[in-house]
Amino acid sequence: MAAITSKEKKDIILREIVKPELKRAGYRVKEKIYQSMRDDCCLVIGVSSSRFNSIAMGYNFSFSIGILKGDLTKEALRQCWISNRGSIHEDSLLPDCGFLHPYRDPLGYKIDGYKDYQPQDMDIEEIKSRVGDDLRQHIFPQLAEIQCYEDWERKRQEWQERSSSKRVCLLRYYDMTQRHTAIQSQIIKLIDIRQRLGVSAQEIRENYSLYQQIKALSPWPNEDKWELILAALLAEQTSG
Repeated sequence: MAAITSKEKKDIILREIVKPELKRAGYRVKEKIYQSMRDDCCLVIGVSSSRFNSIAMGYNFSFSIGILKGDLTKEALRQCWISNRGSIHEDSLLPDCGFLHPYRDPLGYKIDGYKDYQPQDMDIEEIKSRVGDDLRQHIFPQLAEIQCYEDWERKRQEWQERSSSKRVCLLRYYDMTQRHTAIQSQIIKLIDIRQRLGVSAQEIRENYSLYQQIKALSPWPNEDKWELILAALLAEQTSG
């Protein structure tokens, strides 16, 4: 029997886990978008695949979660969803915004792809189990708290605050720096990243264990960027 391809794994997970769990949670599908009517609004979830999907990059999928007012026709739903700027993605609802998740990257849930320049063959049963747990334990329970538009605004503020917490900003900093090439010309970019995220040099130095976790989960776990990070912090201190 031929081995299951990465794309086939993604399709199996969507078919056997994501769609049944959404329907079990009370979401009905219209125009390929799952929706659940609440008191004065409609909670909608779109499932999409990354346009960068490939053998090297891996096969990703993610959830776009938003809210619309009223039960719309298929065409109105499609048009509103396309222009829905207030939507969020599932990472906002996951612990640590998904940064320490073994089957995620910035594009969403990731299946296979290359690690240390070698193709991966992830266990599909483990991925199915983890995605199912994420939906049942984290995503659906938080969405169940939304019964009206005011609830959505309150929860969205809560998710935004979580995504900008100090711990998540540190994880985001380490994740972004781990993806940069370890050369001196990257120091300016690292300085800019630190300033934009608002994490201090002391916080970065004191959380080496978080960096190690990010490095282990990255596509390049054997490429240590810690010295580059320290060089960027020193360069910023010297120039200041």
